[in-house]
Amino acid sequence: MVDPSVLHFAGTQVGTTAAAQTVTVTNVPSPAGGNVPLVIDGIEVPGPAGADYPLSSGTISNSCFMPASGGNWSGCNSDPVLDAGQSVTFQVAFAPGSTGSRYANLTVVGNDTNPYTDIALYGVGT
Repeated sequence: MVDPSVLHFAGTQVGTTAAAQTVTVTNVPSPAGGNVPLVIDGIEVPGPAGADYPLSSGTISNSCFMPASGGNWSGCNSDPVLDAGQSVTFQVAFAPGSTGSRYANLTVVGNDTNPYTDIALYGVGT
C-alpha cells in the first residue's frame, strides 16, 4: 500500500522548492495469512515534469537508500525487502522548472500483485 495516492503542491515560484511531503510504502499483511515479503525494485518519476519532483533519501536501513533523483535503490546488496507490516517513508518535494501546471506520476515498482503503484503529483509553477 502506498499512502497518500495523490500529492498536491500549492503555487511555487520557479527557482524555489516547496516543502516536501511524506510518502509511505507499507507491506500490508494479507487477510488470508499469506504474508509475502514486498521487494521494492525502484521508485521513478518519469515524464517531462518528472524532474520537478525531487525525492529525498528514503531509508530502509542505514546502508540502503533511494537517491534524490529517484530510480533504483543504492548502497544495497539487493533490492530492499519489507516483511508483512513493515513500511518505509521518503519525501517528495516540488521544484518547478517552468510556470503553469506540472503533472507527473511517481511509480513504486515492486513484486506486489500489481507491481506498479502510481502516486499522482500535482503542482503549479508561478
